[in-house]
Amino acid sequence: GESGVEDCVMALETLFSVLLSLCRLMAPYTPFLTELMYQNLKLLIDPASLRDKDTLSIHYLMLPRVREELIDKKTENAVSRMQSVIELGRVIRDRKTIPIK
Repeated sequence: GESGVEDCVMALETLFSVLLSLCRLMAPYTPFLTELMYQNLKLLIDPASLRDKDTLSIHYLMLPRVREELIDKKTENAVSRMQSVIELGRVIRDRKTIPIK
């Protein structure tokens, strides 16, 4: 990447982590798709790094644990305020019967 190799590696590791967590969370709802994705991602996982020892299938893995240290209250509050503004805008539009388009 333009920011250097270290930044590129960090971005790829983040993407991998997100895809793996997404597979774990979506497995009960889309079992075949997530199993296919996991079988491809599994090739890049060091089995010793997993706390789940049975890595044969995505359905044998536990759901990811919440990492409280990653929660940013400032960002959560900003998003909450933004959602409130959007909702208030919709209420005003509905009261004035302004069409969406």
